[in-house]
Amino acid sequence: MNNFSRAPIRAEKRLRVAAAISVLTVSSVCHAEPQALDRTSGVSTDCAMWIQKAIADVEAGLPAEAEAKLATALTKADNGGAAACRGLILHNQAAIASISGRFAQGERLALSAIAVLERIYSPNDLALLRPLLVLASTRMEQGNKAGARIAYSRIKGIRSERPHERAMIHAMSGSLLQSMGERGQAEAEYLAALDTWTEIGRGETADAGAALTALGTLYIQERRFEEAGRFVDRASAIFSEARNTVPMDRSKLLCVRGKLHSVLGEWPSAERDLREALSLSDSRPAVGAAYMVNLMNSLAEAMKKNHHRREAREIDARVAALLRNNPLNTAVDLSDLIAPPKPGRK
Repeated sequence: MNNFSRAPIRAEKRLRVAAAISVLTVSSVCHAEPQALDRTSGVSTDCAMWIQKAIADVEAGLPAEAEAKLATALTKADNGGAAACRGLILHNQAAIASISGRFAQGERLALSAIAVLERIYSPNDLALLRPLLVLASTRMEQGNKAGARIAYSRIKGIRSERPHERAMIHAMSGSLLQSMGERGQAEAEYLAALDTWTEIGRGETADAGAALTALGTLYIQERRFEEAGRFVDRASAIFSEARNTVPMDRSKLLCVRGKLHSVLGEWPSAERDLREALSLSDSRPAVGAAYMVNLMNSLAEAMKKNHHRREAREIDARVAALLRNNPLNTAVDLSDLIAPPKPGRK
């Protein structure tokens, strides 16, 4: 084959890679966590017991059981009138909604928690740090970058004391910077979060796995596919062992890995991963529309490449129905997602 006949093939491959990268979305890497009691004073012994039991359920991978306990606790707290307890319970409910993929609900609960806690704490009190992180995270997941930046501006005014809190802030910074196309700075923030979690013995938790998944997305956008594969494999190993992994962690990882297969033209593997990602998301109630649209569009493309056109049409119909009922509040700016060609790595 001469050079003239190879040129169209190379051009087609470049177009395929660009098209696959263009559907990547930046989601929050801040793995929302229930909040313990050392950040909120004025909590009764009963309230402390309710929350500790819920946190134990989350750490054991039982978020539904934790939510049931918190719902009961909130009713009791409302009757007792303890604002600090109500705020802490609302935050924990927001965190569980977020890690379960119910981002709109998580945002509403985080706003409620902040409103309650602001009545008794100053605006830069540490008690507000984690509710604000959940607020920024859930807004990012819904494509509301402006709203996430507003929440993050408040986070920057809070002085974090613990390494784990600083790691969470680094992770959120990485998400925001990546969404704005500042991928070099985003990479540095993600790596700083990973370094901090490793230093404090949390390098094998779902927090670290979420950061590795985000780095996989970033490296795909940068066309650094070998590095993307390594980081995705590391995240997969962590999620298979970490007790605090939830189904949405695995769904997001499989979505990113499926897109990596897509840009490499490995369509059967892409379809397999994206199918599993969708199955995990479908098993959760009310997963965010932006994530579902992104995932299903990617799956439909892989199905078409593999000549599964009937199934692809069914997925396309699901996307259309979802968008009719849940119009997305922002459009994806492809200039944020497609990295310009680079002569080499920095």
